[in-house]
Amino acid sequence: MRIYYIFLVLFLPFSTFLYSQKIPALECMYKISVRDKDGIHNTLRKYLITSDKIFSFIENDSSRASLADFKQQTVKVKNINGNVYTTGMTNSRNPVTIKQKKDSINGFVGDYLITNIGGAENISLILDSSTKIPKFKGEGFFDVFDNGLGYLPIKGVKEALSPIEGQGNIIWTISLLSKKVIEVDSSLLRVE
Repeated sequence: MRIYYIFLVLFLPFSTFLYSQKIPALECMYKISVRDKDGIHNTLRKYLITSDKIFSFIENDSSRASLADFKQQTVKVKNINGNVYTTGMTNSRNPVTIKQKKDSINGFVGDYLITNIGGAENISLILDSSTKIPKFKGEGFFDVFDNGLGYLPIKGVKEALSPIEGQGNIIWTISLLSKKVIEVDSSLLRVE
């Protein structure tokens, strides 16, 4: 019986290491404003970016989350009801054309993308070209992060006509508030 306890004490740290491995991640906090016919709605969204995943959730509410897995080429989204939807990364993308030019905002000079999807959606991004993120091999947008170039956005605007009649234009504005490298438990980067 005594040897069992010795084995347990020796194995416990090893098993903890196996199931909770710490990995480096870039933690980015964004402010997202949505302007529609009812006014402006603001929220904070946190993104954890690793070498092959982008995990995001609304601040103080990780029950609704999304996970882009570039290795598996899948996207998982958990909605407000807790239902999880999984799609292939290719199926979640809209083909777009990307034009690059130099622009500046608040003294920052970077790549400025102007994108038009079938005349119904316009996306503009200002990128931090010093910060590389995982990207899908191809062109177009999956999310604000998957811009076809693999650089971290610091500011973006997306304007679209709502598919719901009478809603009119909806404008999303995203702004980077902070970014830092942290250690995270790899088991947290899941949507289930």
